[in-house]
Amino acid sequence: FYTMASSCSASAMSQTARVLLVLTLLASPATALPSPTNSTPNGRCDPRDNEDDCTGLCDLYLATGSTLQGWANGSSLCGWPGVACDSTSQRVTYLWLSYNSLSGTVPDSLGSLAALQSLVLSSNSLSGTLPDSLGSMAQLQQLFLDSNSLSGTLPDSLGSLTAMDPLDLSSNLLSGTVPDSLGSLTALYDLRLYNNSLSGTVPDSLGSLTGLHRLLLLNNQLTSWPSSSVCSLMDTGDLTNCILSNNPFTCPLPTCASACKATCK
Repeated sequence: FYTMASSCSASAMSQTARVLLVLTLLASPATALPSPTNSTPNGRCDPRDNEDDCTGLCDLYLATGSTLQGWANGSSLCGWPGVACDSTSQRVTYLWLSYNSLSGTVPDSLGSLAALQSLVLSSNSLSGTLPDSLGSMAQLQQLFLDSNSLSGTLPDSLGSLTAMDPLDLSSNLLSGTVPDSLGSLTALYDLRLYNNSLSGTVPDSLGSLTGLHRLLLLNNQLTSWPSSSVCSLMDTGDLTNCILSNNPFTCPLPTCASACKATCK
């Protein structure tokens, strides 16, 4: 009897202890579980997105007034409107945002989109200067920044975009000279710099663009065209559309000037 009583007593005490433990746990403040770490800027992208791509696109979003719908909401940037990614690497390869009423500037960090092949920001209201970092986009094949209000000079770094075709910076407020470095764009088929305020000389280096078929430098402030290197492209039949009209050129001009609709004083 004593043994049974002792056993029942111990069992009752054990049950009481379990109840007290449960009550104590229920009364204790809940300990929050750690949330997933997101290394992308302020959680605006999916944690699996490339951090450089996220930074570049989020900076563009902020620099243009945070008006892009469906952007920077924590979802994968590969699903944002106007963005396309490589199916394997998930790096951003295409960015098409023309006719989006974007105002503001092009951020320097956009150059961190190292896998970008096509950048189309045409027909917006972008202002400010072209960042040197654009020359870091080694894979870039298409650059359309036409019909904006971009100002300042053309960065020499554009000459690093050796896969580029076409390059369209027309109808902006760009000034300064046409950089010699553009002669390094050996894949270039179409160069459009018209309707700006570019001045100085038509660079001799443009004659190195043996694949060039269209050269549009009309409606600028170019004053000198001493070299006939561009004419050699016309002689070989490669350059078929050359327009340099409405520039205040000083005579003399090369022999092909009339074919390019250029005149001088």
